[in-house]
Amino acid sequence: EEIQRARRLAERNQSPYVIVGIPRQPIPIREAVMNLRAVLHIQRTEDLGAMSLQDRSRLQQDLIGDEQKGYKGVFLEVRRQYLAGKALTWYAAGGQVLVAQPKSEYEPADELMRALFKQRNLFPHPYLNPVHVTRFGPGKDVALSDAVEALLRTHRPVEIDHNVAASRGEIRFLKKCLAENGALVQLGYYRGTVAEYEVEANPDKFREKLPALAAMMDRLRGLGQGEKAPVRELIATYARDPYGQGPVALSLYLACVVRAFGDELRLQLQPGAVGWVTIQSADQIYELVQGQHPNAVFERQKISEPARALINGLYNLFAAEPGAVGQQHTISEAFAAVRDWWLALPNLARAADIYPADTCPTARALVELLAQVETYNPYTFVLEDLQTIYGYDAQEALTDQSQAQILKSLKDDKATIEGGPGRVKAALLTQLMEPFAPEGDLYGEYQAAIKAWYKALDAGQQDPFAGWHNNQSQAIIQHLKTITNIESTFFERLPAHAGFGLGKVDDWHRDRSADYVQMFKDGLAHIEAHRIRVPAPKWEVRGFGVKKQPTRDGAQIVYRRGVKLVVQVPEPGVAVYLTETGADPREASVQRQRIEDEYELKVNRSPNVKLVSQASDGTYGQVLTLSFVNQDIKYEIQPVSQQKLLEQEYKFVFPQDREALVVTIRSLLASAIERGLVDEVGARELLEGLVGELGNS
Repeated sequence: EEIQRARRLAERNQSPYVIVGIPRQPIPIREAVMNLRAVLHIQRTEDLGAMSLQDRSRLQQDLIGDEQKGYKGVFLEVRRQYLAGKALTWYAAGGQVLVAQPKSEYEPADELMRALFKQRNLFPHPYLNPVHVTRFGPGKDVALSDAVEALLRTHRPVEIDHNVAASRGEIRFLKKCLAENGALVQLGYYRGTVAEYEVEANPDKFREKLPALAAMMDRLRGLGQGEKAPVRELIATYARDPYGQGPVALSLYLACVVRAFGDELRLQLQPGAVGWVTIQSADQIYELVQGQHPNAVFERQKISEPARALINGLYNLFAAEPGAVGQQHTISEAFAAVRDWWLALPNLARAADIYPADTCPTARALVELLAQVETYNPYTFVLEDLQTIYGYDAQEALTDQSQAQILKSLKDDKATIEGGPGRVKAALLTQLMEPFAPEGDLYGEYQAAIKAWYKALDAGQQDPFAGWHNNQSQAIIQHLKTITNIESTFFERLPAHAGFGLGKVDDWHRDRSADYVQMFKDGLAHIEAHRIRVPAPKWEVRGFGVKKQPTRDGAQIVYRRGVKLVVQVPEPGVAVYLTETGADPREASVQRQRIEDEYELKVNRSPNVKLVSQASDGTYGQVLTLSFVNQDIKYEIQPVSQQKLLEQEYKFVFPQDREALVVTIRSLLASAIERGLVDEVGARELLEGLVGELGNS
C-alpha cells in the first residue's frame, strides 16, 4: 500500500531535473529509524544515571551498536539499500519509468544525464568534457592557451605538428577534439610532420560529434545585420542542458567561432561605448567564459563583396609580403598591415606639412588620419574612415567602382608618402649647395665645389678650434673638411651635430628645411667674416742644413749649427710682432719685438718663435708659429736623469760627421769648464796637447 502511494506521489513530479526512487519490495526504514532514535534518546536522558554499569554497556554495545551491529547497523544497512538504488525502480517526470532494475548505483544518474544532455560531446576526452575544472584561467592551462591562441591567429592557417608530444595544445585539443571530429579541415599536404587547417564552414560536418559548437555557429549565423547576442547568455546556453559544456570546451568553441566569422563578428564589452574589441588572446576568451564582462555583446556585421575586395586589396597594398592569389584577409590583418607600414616610415614621412594641401590634398588627409592610427577601431578605420578621404561618406555602402577607386587613390598616396622625405631632401640639398656654386647637380660636382671652397679658406678659417667660431661655423668646418658621402653629411651628421641641434633629417617631426638652410648660411657667413685680411709676415731662415716642413699654423725648421731668422714686414704700414718664448705676440703684456722693416734673430737652440702682422688700424692677422729643431743638440753630452752616488753619468748620440764631432767636443769641454776641471786656458792647452800627440802617433 505504501509503495503504491509513493508511486502516485511520484506522478506529481514535473521537474526534468528530479528523479524518484521507490523500492520494488518494502524496506522497513521507519522501524529502523524509530528504534535508533529511541535508544539514542535513552542515552541522553537522566534515566541513564540510574542504570547499572552492565546495563549501560549493553545499551551502548548491543542496542546502539556501530556500523555492523545494533540499531545503528540495522539503520545503516537499510539506508544503504535505498542509496545503492539497485532495489529501487526510478521514475522521471510525470511518473515515467526511467530505470526499472538498475544494474549499478550510478545507472539512474547516468540515465538522467543522458536524458538531460542529449547535445553533449559524443566522444570521450578527459580534458575537454569535465564541467568542474580547477586548472582554468590565465596561466593555468598552457596547452589550452596554446590551442586557443592558435585559433585566434586569423592571419595564418592553424598549424598542427603531428609529431609533438600528446600534452601539447595542438595535439590535445586541436587535433583530438577539433580535427578528428571534423571541426578543422586540412589545407593541402603535409610539410614534414606539419599540416595546416582551417575551421570547417559547414557545421553539419561536425554536428553529430560536436553539437554544441555547431549550435553556437548556427546561433551567431542567424543574427541579422546589426543584431546583437549577449555573450553571457550565449555562454550560459551551452553550459546548461541539453549541451552541458564546461569552461574548457566553451573556451575552445568560442575561439573557433571567432575565427570562423572573422570580421563579421564584432565584440563590445560595454555596449553604447565607442569602438569594438579585437579578440587576440586566450585571456580575453577566459574572461568572457568566466563572466567577467557581464554586459559584453557580439554583433553580426556582414561584409559585402566590394568591402571584402577593399580589405584584401588594402592588405596586399600595404603588407610587407602580399598574400597568395585568392587568399582572403580579415579587417584586423588589413588594419595591421597599414599600421605597421605607417609606423615603419621615418618621422619626416609622417609629417603632414611636407604634403601641400593644394598639390597633395588626399595624401595630406591620409597622413593626418594615420597620425592617430593606434587609437582607431580596425573595422571603422578600414570600412568607414578611409573612404571619407576620397570623397565618400563614412556610412555609404561600398560598390565595386568605389572600392576600386579608393584602392587606386591609396596606391598613389602611398607612393607620395614614401617619396616625401626624398622630395624634401632634394629641395633642401639644392638650397644648401647654392653658396658653393657647383657646376651641376650631380653629387660629384657638389663634392668638387665644396672641396674648392674649403681649399680657398685661410688657415685661421680652417681651424675648427679657433676662438671666433660659433656653433654653426664650427660644425661646418668639422664636417666639410672631407666629404665621402653627400647624403650622410648633409642629412645626418651635420644637422644632428650639437652646433645645429636639428637631428637627422629623417627624424624630423615637421619640415625644418628653412631653419636648417638659414643656420647653414649664417654659419658660412660667419666663416667668411673671419677671413684674415692682414697679410702674413715675410720670413726666411739662413744657415747650414736647413729643412722646412709646413704645418697648419706655420712651419717646423730643422737645422744644424746655428741659423738666422730674417723677418720682414709684408708691406708698408704693417708692423710685425715677434716672440721667442712661445707667448702670443698679440698680447701687449708679453715680452715681444716690434718690427717695422726687417729684423734678424740668431737661433741656436730649439725655440718656438711666433710672428703676427698688425695693420695700421690695430687689426691682427694670423699668428704664425715657427718651431725650430736643432739636430746638433742630440750630439751634446747631457746628464742622465737617474744619477749614481759619487758617479755622474752623461749620455749623447755618437757623432756621425765632423760637424757633429765638433759639437760633442765643444759640449764636453764646456761641461768640464763648468764643473771646474779646467779653465778656458787649460782647455786650450789640453786641445793643443792632444793635437801634438796625434801628430806624433
